[in-house]
Amino acid sequence: MCPAPNDDRPTPATPLRLCKGWYIRAVCRPCRRSSLQSLSDIAGMLGYRAAPLPLRRVALRMRCIDCGAAPEDVAVVSYDEGMRAGVGPLPDRLDPSG
Repeated sequence: MCPAPNDDRPTPATPLRLCKGWYIRAVCRPCRRSSLQSLSDIAGMLGYRAAPLPLRRVALRMRCIDCGAAPEDVAVVSYDEGMRAGVGPLPDRLDPSG
């Protein structure tokens, strides 16, 4: 089992560039597809490594690859948490409005 990247789980206000080693897990609202993506990879795709883009804005931009809908549940997780996540609420859900 991989350890969590550090003891301080990112919050919705944490800049994307400070989230190395963390993952974002999202579940699509209509089709219930779940995905697990590295926040470092997302930063590279968006080109915001040096910009203070907060995680809440990342969550607002996310869309399902299958149906294009916004995610219902979004959480910042370690890799192991993301792989273990199944039925039920996700840990430390991101509230895009907060």
